[in-house]
Amino acid sequence: MSDDRIEAEFNYKPRSIDSIFSNSFFFVPKYQRGYAWQSDEQVNDLLVDLTEAMTAYPDDFYLLGQIIVTSRETVTKATAAEEFEVVDGQQRLSTVFLILLALKKKIDVSVLKNSQNSMRLEAISTRLVDLDNSGQSKTRIELAPDGQEIIEKLLHNSPKELTKNILDDAISNSTTPSQENLLRAWLHINDFLDKEYKNDVDRFNLLEFITKQVVLVRLKVKDSSQALNIFWKTNDRGLDLDDADLLKNLLFISIDDPKEYGVVSENWAISSRALHSARLKRVKSMIFLMKALIGIVAGKSVPQNSVYKEWKKILDAKSQKPEIEDSAERPSNSDIEPEITSKDLTVKQRALNLSTKLPVSAESLRQISNCNSPVSKNSVKHLAHGSYTLKAIQHFQVLLAGDHLTATSYEELLKFVEDRVMLSLLSGESTQDFERVIHPWSNKIRGLEKDATLKNIQDASEVALENTDALFEIMKTTLPMLHYKRHYSKIRYVLARTTRFCEIHKAGESEKLVPSMVSLMDTTSDANGYSLQVDHIFPKASGRNLEWQKRLDIWRLNDLDSEVRGERDFINSIGNLTLLHSKENLDQSDSLPSEKAINYGGAQNKWITNLSLLDDSDESGSSPRYSDALVHIRNLAPVSLDSWNPDDVIKREFMLWNLLRDDLRRTLKPNE
Repeated sequence: MSDDRIEAEFNYKPRSIDSIFSNSFFFVPKYQRGYAWQSDEQVNDLLVDLTEAMTAYPDDFYLLGQIIVTSRETVTKATAAEEFEVVDGQQRLSTVFLILLALKKKIDVSVLKNSQNSMRLEAISTRLVDLDNSGQSKTRIELAPDGQEIIEKLLHNSPKELTKNILDDAISNSTTPSQENLLRAWLHINDFLDKEYKNDVDRFNLLEFITKQVVLVRLKVKDSSQALNIFWKTNDRGLDLDDADLLKNLLFISIDDPKEYGVVSENWAISSRALHSARLKRVKSMIFLMKALIGIVAGKSVPQNSVYKEWKKILDAKSQKPEIEDSAERPSNSDIEPEITSKDLTVKQRALNLSTKLPVSAESLRQISNCNSPVSKNSVKHLAHGSYTLKAIQHFQVLLAGDHLTATSYEELLKFVEDRVMLSLLSGESTQDFERVIHPWSNKIRGLEKDATLKNIQDASEVALENTDALFEIMKTTLPMLHYKRHYSKIRYVLARTTRFCEIHKAGESEKLVPSMVSLMDTTSDANGYSLQVDHIFPKASGRNLEWQKRLDIWRLNDLDSEVRGERDFINSIGNLTLLHSKENLDQSDSLPSEKAINYGGAQNKWITNLSLLDDSDESGSSPRYSDALVHIRNLAPVSLDSWNPDDVIKREFMLWNLLRDDLRRTLKPNE
């Protein structure tokens, strides 16, 4: 390309910040992401660099980098301000704007020594806000609506309205990542200036250095089509953007119709806001949603760094479906999401349909993350309390695939998914192995009719059941490895789940009358200040160490496998733990097991089967209690509180495994 053609294609000029902001207005187009610089990373780095540059080389120019812009409209008057859309460089421009605004608000004009400096400070105001070509007051850079809302607040509110406490509350109530990042950047900038520039003269000098010595190279391109392609090529290797940002840009490129950009941008913004209020951090990103959707459509595992490429294949007219190298992985539901994958649709139609789908899917994912049904919007913690407590998220894709089901069918799916997830977590199944199950499973679930029966769900979940027998056997070895201090939530879940299973088998009681997992897992205190706690059967108190060592030595002499098993921390293992009402726990927390027998059958625990620790009569000794369940339990673990030792702990671990396996199999393999 000749130099003349380069000059014709691009307008490439270095400009000082003073020049950049003196006769131009910048607008962030809809295909751009929001403000994403982190206060403790890029924002802090820029502040430190500016300070070091001004200190070491006050008269030299500081090159901040490049911005790429395209003219927003044709300027006919020589005196009119230029209006640009920012293709690349939004983060730099926005951060410089925030720094100038913070300095302007901090400097007291009356402190400056001469009127020339005072006039200069006033002139800076027009670098922040001025009248545009229509005569309206505008900020020099205008972000997307959510970000601009924060800019306007920072610009117009007084210092009393921008205190740290007020802004911390604003961060907590922010509705998008862009808003949160802008507020954090503002707080960090002000903290930095207060520490490094303690008087108004120093602050004014920094202001002068930034406006006069800091330079940006402005690359001006011809039109929005060229701008989009440059934006794509500039960021296609991950420069400044993550895959979610690139996916947003991909929608604009695929649609290639400026009339539709507003709708696409709004759909993306609605989706981002929905996910931003999700409970778990990893779910808050659009990339999580886009990865889940591609897994549902493709029915195979897609690495996060390949999500963009897979969506491009789907939206591309020449390759409607993502390539699946291994034919064994090819899902049978090849017509999943036909509004996105159909060969009869154009690239634009697919992209528009995907854009329309995103807000609905994002809201479903938000509800799932918050342990609500995406169908009824009601809480379903009673059905998914284990995965909720352990903050599991891999299975969200399967639940998202089922958001088209009726409320009843969805709850059936949730119960099934929950038990498969807990089997995975308690057996130690690797995330990679479970990931390979999730994608074809979700693909099958998406293909169910909306009023699917439990049998339909079980049939569609065949891939999730393939290795469950092996996982049950592995769980036999992983449960004894759970440690009170390191795996408290898992231990509490197992104790609650097995306790509830025994209660369900209580003669004459239906499952609806049995305490829920929510109540059994609840650690909050009741009106009297008591709660259900995990109790060490043999106390962990240091004063009992000698007694335990004595029992351990005797057991080692009599147990043939003691050398293999004797190095374990039996005191903190699950076999030495049980649920106990805190009143009894406080009364005899350091007592020996034989002394606790009356507590394990106490009135406060009348609805808790303490898993082989009760005798056949109730606390008054008058009638049988839970006889069927207790006979089964005692056959599995015939333990003795009088001589409680490692052998009893091991037996009880085996018993807990049996109970948990049987309960999980009720859901996962009811016909076996």
